[in-house]
Amino acid sequence: MIRKIALAVASASLLTACGGGGDININPSTTDNSTNNSNNTTTSTGGGDENPCAFYVTDGGQTVQGTFDATSGNCTYSSAFVSAGNELENDLNIPALADGGAHIFQGDLIVGTSFDSDAALAAAGIAQGGDGPTLTIEPGVTMGWPQGRSLIVNRGSQIIASGTAVAPITLTSTTDINGDLNVAGADGAEAVEQWGGMLINGFGYTNECDYDTTTGSRADNTMPLASECHVVSEGITGAAENRHGGQNDDDNSGRLEFVLVKHTGGDLGAGNDLNGITFGSVGRSTVLNNVETYSTLDDGIEFFGGAANITNYAGIYNRDDSIDLDAGWIGDLTNGLVIHSETQGNHCIESDGIDDHDDRLAGDATIYATLRDAGLVTAPTITNLTCIVSPSAEASQDPGAGWRLREGINPTIIDSLLIGSHIAPAAADPTDNYGVRIEDGTRDDLATAFVTLDGVIVAFADTVASVDQALVEAEGVLFASVPAGAALDPTAAADTALQVLEGTPPIFSIPLATATVDDTSPPAVADAVGDFVGVLQTTDTNVFAGWTFGIFDGSRTQPFFFE
Repeated sequence: MIRKIALAVASASLLTACGGGGDININPSTTDNSTNNSNNTTTSTGGGDENPCAFYVTDGGQTVQGTFDATSGNCTYSSAFVSAGNELENDLNIPALADGGAHIFQGDLIVGTSFDSDAALAAAGIAQGGDGPTLTIEPGVTMGWPQGRSLIVNRGSQIIASGTAVAPITLTSTTDINGDLNVAGADGAEAVEQWGGMLINGFGYTNECDYDTTTGSRADNTMPLASECHVVSEGITGAAENRHGGQNDDDNSGRLEFVLVKHTGGDLGAGNDLNGITFGSVGRSTVLNNVETYSTLDDGIEFFGGAANITNYAGIYNRDDSIDLDAGWIGDLTNGLVIHSETQGNHCIESDGIDDHDDRLAGDATIYATLRDAGLVTAPTITNLTCIVSPSAEASQDPGAGWRLREGINPTIIDSLLIGSHIAPAAADPTDNYGVRIEDGTRDDLATAFVTLDGVIVAFADTVASVDQALVEAEGVLFASVPAGAALDPTAAADTALQVLEGTPPIFSIPLATATVDDTSPPAVADAVGDFVGVLQTTDTNVFAGWTFGIFDGSRTQPFFFE
């Protein structure tokens, strides 16, 4: 088993600042950061005032530490500190720096080793989260990477990133930290692909692997694997390749609290892209509270299997799907806010019950029922979600749309608001800008207990695709009548026919008692729990205030397209 070292502790005088820094020296002179850190296990004791950067100590007694630039207040870590092929095998603490200083990594920050066989995992003593090294990030820390570099947490390792509402943790690009998002090839506030992204891997169940569905139960982690399970994660190749999967939905990959992930992405082609955060088979003992993905090339968050739950998620300016669910994820998403830009953004939710569905279903028509009965299809529970989508978004990804539920997914979506009517749909093919699309195995189960849509209001000119609207309405969905090819403003100060949003910015739900849909109060959402649908009310605590970026005045650089 990998033996742990103590966490490095920064000087107390340096634990108060947060945010990004100014110009940095990406290649400062160094004296002692060139040693490979693999399998180093000597205890470290803490940083000093002269160099507050993170460090570890090798077995030979050499201190391997980032380089501090007193002018910028930033710490820089070369690829010799940690990178692909030079993974972090020590516990490491990233301290908050004074005066808005940032931690700049020139290579991938890879926590632990990616193993591709059961024998290799056993030899290393890796069976669950906590067996490998832990990366701890203190409140208020800003970390940055150059284009193509990522933060990867391998199976057995953990990330403890516990920010606070007043000192969130920001993971972003060096261009953002340097103030260079408006350079040629970037796009200011909506710049993407400035660095890779975050990938967290665990030992949870995933239908990308094969299980003996006749024995045991997923519910208590007793359903055995029929063969080894080492699924290669999306978006990464080469030395940084990493894997997920297993048979422990209670696995613990750490915690993300008050964490912002900004300006991510990388396109390897054929749908193999880097998301803001990719969760591979992450277990439910992992804590995910107050997380934002901002300006991502691909999806905001994507869950491949596992059972992790997430609360208070904000997805702002994600160019593909803000929420992507696949491969047997069975977690809860509670309190979600998704807002697209006017010209970029595909679905608010895209979801599949079965990974690699086309090939697998074509070869075996019974595979969906088999996996569903075994509890291995994607079965999310989504509560209090507000999606504001631009139906004119066409630029780099697929057209702007609402929810796509397909390939036998068993979703429960309640008390939610889906708006795509602020502006007219794109002229090229407005039928692509649908509100709800239900297809394949999910459509077949729409009238059964396997699909639950309660307390939902949808405002799109093109309401549904691939399914009869009456079937969706029978589930508890109220569709507003939006004129074809036209816009209908859903705010209280605009069209009286549709009044469901208010506030500054107008993203807060109007109470059902005073809301209007088609000029009447919305009794068809009587299945709603409480007095409103969506995520925010002006009279309630704003769970996104104070720590997010890009939503509220004081922490954004531009207004939303509908303001």
